[in-house]
Amino acid sequence: MNINQPVEPHPTIRWQDRRRWNFFNAVNRLENMLNASYNSLTVKAEKRFSAGLTFLSSFTWSHNIDYANENLEQGGGSRLYTWNLSLDRGNSSLDRRKSYLMSFVYELPFGSGKRWLTSGPGAWVLGNWQVGGILQILDGSWDLHTINQDTTNVGGANRGDLLRNPNLPASERTIDRWFDTTAVVPGKPGQLDNAGRNIIEGSGRKNLDLMVARNFIMPWEGHRLQFRFESFNFTNTPHWGRPNTSFGAPAVGTITEADEPRRIQFGLKYVF
Repeated sequence: MNINQPVEPHPTIRWQDRRRWNFFNAVNRLENMLNASYNSLTVKAEKRFSAGLTFLSSFTWSHNIDYANENLEQGGGSRLYTWNLSLDRGNSSLDRRKSYLMSFVYELPFGSGKRWLTSGPGAWVLGNWQVGGILQILDGSWDLHTINQDTTNVGGANRGDLLRNPNLPASERTIDRWFDTTAVVPGKPGQLDNAGRNIIEGSGRKNLDLMVARNFIMPWEGHRLQFRFESFNFTNTPHWGRPNTSFGAPAVGTITEADEPRRIQFGLKYVF
């Protein structure tokens, strides 16, 4: 805690002139005083390898609440008000309400030793193929916002007053307006802002990594040649970066970055 911050807001006198000990800047007192809360429901389905198929699928519905990011929080620069830390209790930056993950490998049932087309041209063309992938569907994590007017005047974060939920329906979100940019306004002079911490939901993630491979059996026992096609972000779905959450700035609500596009690679390996 920076115990040299002013004890109360003030509409006009600068907070730097109202410090408890005006001849010091920050006076930090380290305390083990914060906590986090995580609650979740997790469901998992797993199939061990049989009949050419194996998969692992899991779904998590959760909520993570804390006072600050998980690293050592010192100095309180992102806090609203040192003397009432409950104002900073909110969605964790790590919080994702829903997440689904699945990985799978499937050997096509064609070719020698399989269910269908065990010999002949069909076995040669369709035999020994393998498909695998990783599917990831995640809700967005939560972002901290600021506003460009210091009406609270206590040397802490400036978050403004919240008029309504800033998060738009998914159908209305675009990279030019990811959230309602009019939902937060400057607070009343000399009063603590009422907007909470991490109230803006960022972009989620939908991603499929795909692998298609074929094994060529060599004449020597235990030897095979494998050709692989691999694609990361196979569907080329955009993975947007963080939105600009600085209310009052010209670019507020926009997203100007994205993660990697689709990547394709081929591989050939000899297994013995």
